[in-house]
Amino acid sequence: MKLRVMGVAGTLAILVAFSARADLAGLWLFDGSSGDVAVDSSGNGNDGVINNGNRVGGKIGGAVELNGTDANVEIPHSASLSVNEFTLMAWVDSPAFTGGWQTIATQHTDGPTRNYGLFINDSSGLVHYSFTSGNGWNSFNATSDVVGGGWRHVAATYDGAMFTCYVDGAVDGETPVALVPDTAESVVTLGSWVGGGWLAGKLDEVALYDSALSASEIAAAMQGVMQGVTPVESKGKLAVTWGALRTR
Repeated sequence: MKLRVMGVAGTLAILVAFSARADLAGLWLFDGSSGDVAVDSSGNGNDGVINNGNRVGGKIGGAVELNGTDANVEIPHSASLSVNEFTLMAWVDSPAFTGGWQTIATQHTDGPTRNYGLFINDSSGLVHYSFTSGNGWNSFNATSDVVGGGWRHVAATYDGAMFTCYVDGAVDGETPVALVPDTAESVVTLGSWVGGGWLAGKLDEVALYDSALSASEIAAAMQGVMQGVTPVESKGKLAVTWGALRTR
């Protein structure tokens, strides 16, 4: 829940309460100015730890910059982060190839068990999106090279029938799949998998939903995931956007 008092015409103050979408499982905005805690703004308490990363300016507010060798964000396991259907999305700025795979976000073990994952292919720069089912891989490459182009928005959705990848709000890969993703009591990692796949670049607005968002919802989230907040109470039917509410 976010609370913000806003002045109207310089004289009135209106208190508006906002609640995150019920299907938002985790949201890491990286808007803090210091510290190693990656606060989960979904309301689910899935805070993470920034390991060897730096807080920098991001696509929207702040971001985390990772060094490609030993930096990541690690989020302890919780039931809310294990999903059967999902949307996983982030803004990512990967300036160059590293000679290896680069992870955007994943829940992954050495099993292998992967509930969900977004990666950058080591040789092509294409977005790679995958999960396992019965420890069998369901792994696909999209069609856009996202290395060296500045900030790019990447999302993967799975609704139990179709596995879809979006780059900058447009469908970039789509494959029919009708399987249940594996789950495990594993950490979620941003910027690496467990022990490898290090990202050299920046991450911002990383979000996990336990449902498959539509193309229009993803396009809205590109403007700031918290555009998806919904008013609990709005006196006088005042229209308020996340741009007006966001604090840095």
